[in-house]
Amino acid sequence: MLITSDLVREKLRQFQRGGITQAALVAWAEQAMQEGNIVSDATDAVARIGLADVVAFALTASDIESLLEKLTTANAAPRA
Repeated sequence: MLITSDLVREKLRQFQRGGITQAALVAWAEQAMQEGNIVSDATDAVARIGLADVVAFALTASDIESLLEKLTTANAAPRA
């Protein structure tokens, strides 16, 4: 499956709403990184999510909002 910015945003929103646990979100991101089929503008966000099970890299509400903003901006940028 191709991991796009839209898909990453949807996963983050599911997590915000309590639809998936942090463990499930992290597992999804780790699997996505292993498969490596990630659109370039989503790679940093997926990598960041994959680290969220490490205490030093826990996702805060602010982190999630920042990721959502970056993903939205990246998706809106014109492609060359």
